[in-house]
Amino acid sequence: MNFPTKMLSHEEFSEALLNAVAEFPLEDTRAYQLMISRKCPRPFIQEYACSAYKAASFFCEILPELIEQAPNDKARLTLLKNLLEEEGIHISSSKGLIVQNEARHTALALRFVDACGASQRLKKTPGNRLSPAREYLSEGRWLEAVAFIMIGLELPFAHNSTLIMNALIGQGYAAKDLVFFAVHRDADKRHGQEALDIVINNSHTREQQDAAIQAAREGTRHAFSIHGGIPGTKRHSPYKSIDA
Repeated sequence: MNFPTKMLSHEEFSEALLNAVAEFPLEDTRAYQLMISRKCPRPFIQEYACSAYKAASFFCEILPELIEQAPNDKARLTLLKNLLEEEGIHISSSKGLIVQNEARHTALALRFVDACGASQRLKKTPGNRLSPAREYLSEGRWLEAVAFIMIGLELPFAHNSTLIMNALIGQGYAAKDLVFFAVHRDADKRHGQEALDIVINNSHTREQQDAAIQAAREGTRHAFSIHGGIPGTKRHSPYKSIDA
């Protein structure tokens, strides 16, 4: 007789999700190694800037889909707050909704594109390569889509954006043109914790937990591959604790 596999506790599940995204560190990618080298070619930085803009655009496009398919109001509200921040929208008790177009994350990414002279290149850059996330949604696998995007991709970017920003400053770029990376240091750490809560609270079977862990792993693996990951190197996880 086969007995159902016991569900992980909230603490065990959280640790398993964090460990999954720690398996593919940015430091072990060719892109990062090139970024911190003295001979990093300008066209590479331009291509990276364009890719960052495309990723920001994709994220703003897919968040409404996650919101629409959310199974409850609590998850929907959390994702909506994330979207408002991405779109530069804030709430004031005296003024209501305040829209700051210059604070939109796509606008901040475009500032970096302009700073490295990649405006013309942007027109030729193909669409963002994060389409696997849409496959989850098209198959009705909302929980896995959240795990893929917000834990597998967004959470690690809180750590990775600091590495990237420091590397770009080392290449001579001004901090004022790298605000896109600066804002994600804190924002994605916060959004990552929120995503963990969403996934943990909406996983009701061990099968769902295992699927979410795998989706989070695939999200980070996908980004690792895009950055030219060098497999086989194990590092200490920066995600053992969300406060690390």
